[in-house]
Amino acid sequence: MRLYRAYSMVEFPDVPSGEIWEVGWIQACTNMDFINTYGDTGSTSWEFPHLTSGRHSLLSDSDGSQYPWYGHVRERAIIKGPSKRKTVEVKMTDNFHPHVTWLLPINKDKPANLTHIFRDQTFYTWLVVRNLSKDQYYVCRSVKWFMRVDIEVDTVKELGSRATVKSGYPQQPVDVPNLSIPTCALRPPNCNGNQRLMWRGSNGKVFVVINSKVTDEDLSIEDKHSNYKCHSCAGFTMEDLSRSPTESNNFFLDSNTRYTDKQTMATTHDVDMWDESVDTKL
Repeated sequence: MRLYRAYSMVEFPDVPSGEIWEVGWIQACTNMDFINTYGDTGSTSWEFPHLTSGRHSLLSDSDGSQYPWYGHVRERAIIKGPSKRKTVEVKMTDNFHPHVTWLLPINKDKPANLTHIFRDQTFYTWLVVRNLSKDQYYVCRSVKWFMRVDIEVDTVKELGSRATVKSGYPQQPVDVPNLSIPTCALRPPNCNGNQRLMWRGSNGKVFVVINSKVTDEDLSIEDKHSNYKCHSCAGFTMEDLSRSPTESNNFFLDSNTRYTDKQTMATTHDVDMWDESVDTKL
């Protein structure tokens, strides 16, 4: 399922020799409840240890190849000086395609008895311009979006008719004005590397089914990047994440709207974000 897409056209003025600028999308996850129930036997849950432990307030959703960007092909553009005025395009797509086993993960010889799937996940996405020469970030736009789904499963039925979506169809993104980026969203670990699958039995037994890919080396990289500085991160608190976002009927920056920081002279022409799973487009 293609869940979320974001698109922007950004115009840069002349860039002098020696300067390098990047523009693109940064995304982070602030919470995830992903619970698969197997009758009265127990349940599995995908978890992010860095979030559940409180070590991080958010977790980078970068692909892990070019932090802090969500991706490094269509999702980010680089402008190296000397360069004449130019317009670049950056876009991202986030897909939802988890795999859940019919069988008990602790004993696959038993009959399939998956009965319920629940997922509640929240993301923040930023359109960001970065002065690579000075390692300074300028937030141009920030939004919040959700993935909430509640599915009942009856494994007695034929394949193709076992699952029923009870609630949680995707919602449109909402504008969160002037939301700064905490440094933990700019560095390792990322969501894919930090997730682990836990089993919680009704008999009280709890153990790890699939462990996190985060290693001691990853943690040392994280510490190495602890000096990341975001130009608008001062005073970031959890209140920034919990405050009510602003509902918006559209999500466009007017042509020739300039970023608020005077040092950043790039111009955004079209900023377009929407949930493709529903018809209404922001």
